[in-house]
Parts: sequence; C-alpha cells; structure tokens
Amino acid sequence: MEQITPPPELNNYLNGEKPDFTVYTKRTFPLETPLAFFCGGIFTLIGLSVVIVPFLMGQDLSLTVDGAPLSGSINNIQPIIGPVIALGFFTILALGFIVFGLIFSLPNPAWYIGTPNRLVIFQKNKQRSIDWEQFSGNIEIKGKPEKQKITMELRTGKNRSRHGHQYFIPDRVYIWGIKDASQIEQILRQRIKENDPTPPQTQASAV
Repeated sequence: MEQITPPPELNNYLNGEKPDFTVYTKRTFPLETPLAFFCGGIFTLIGLSVVIVPFLMGQDLSLTVDGAPLSGSINNIQPIIGPVIALGFFTILALGFIVFGLIFSLPNPAWYIGTPNRLVIFQKNKQRSIDWEQFSGNIEIKGKPEKQKITMELRTGKNRSRHGHQYFIPDRVYIWGIKDASQIEQILRQRIKENDPTPPQTQASAV
C-alpha cells in the first residue's frame, strides 16, 4: 500500500493515535450524482427551450388547459399567465440542477485515516470522526484496480415509504478513486468486527 505523509495539522487532530491506513482522495462522494443532476438540468432546459424561445421571440403560445384552448404571447400574457409561471419555475429548477452539478463536480479533496478506534475524514475546513461501531459492516468495492470506490454503510439512515411499503435507506461513507482498495477493505472489516455493538448470538442449550 502506498505510504502517504499526512499534513501536520492532521497529526495534531489524531492526537497520538496510530493510523492503520491513510489515503488521500480528490472527492468525498461519487461523481455520478452531480453529473446526473447536470445532465438532467441540460435535457430539461433543452426541452423547455422548444417552447420558451419562440415565446420570447413574440410568437403565440397555444395551450389546452382542462379542455379549454388558451393562446397568448409575450405582449398579451394575461390569458396564459399560469402556464408561463409554470415554465419559469421549471426553467429555474433546471438551471439550479445545472449549477448544482457543476459545483459538486469540482474536486473536494479529503484525507481518510483509519485508526483502531475510528475513521477520520479530514478536509481543509471540516473534520469528521466516525467510531467503527457506527458501521453496519456492509462494504462494497467498485471500479478499476487503479481507481476504485469503497462504499460503507452506517447503522443510521432514513425510513422511506413507497407504494405502501416501508424501507430503510442507510447513510453511506465513500472513499473514492483509490488504489489497493482490497487491502483497506480488510482493515475496515477487521475494525468494524472488533467494535461490533451487536451482542453475539448463542445457541439455546438442548433440553
């Protein structure tokens, strides 16, 4: 595993704890999420432009609302004020998705340090410490060997309801774009198992 020397302020934050591993990543979450927002915003904006651009150029906008035909233009907007407000709302929403995607696609570097007691996520203006007992033990590795992503599930999360069914979405921690992920996974599983708060199950004695 590649040995990396952490910055001095990180050593001070560890307060003498000996690291099991130290990795540096360029982001703390998968790139797929901001890209999905960005692409969704672009496609929505393209679809809306088919209606908005001719309207802004003075052409009539003809619609059918509740079976009643409506028609108006930028110079006679009153008959179609409701649809125009709706178009404006979705346009702002699409632009928001694009801006969100661009901002969160930027590098968001962090140091990940595993110690016998916790996982430390250290960034320039933010630090997070998660005790091993907070992890469920569900770990997934994806990606090519030279750039892999480790996904770890926490015991915390949110309950959701869909189509009358309740389900639980766990919180997740990502270590994105690293090498030697399998070696780090072994350490993660060892520490999580050592700190598992779940009481061990014992077989009932035979009568």
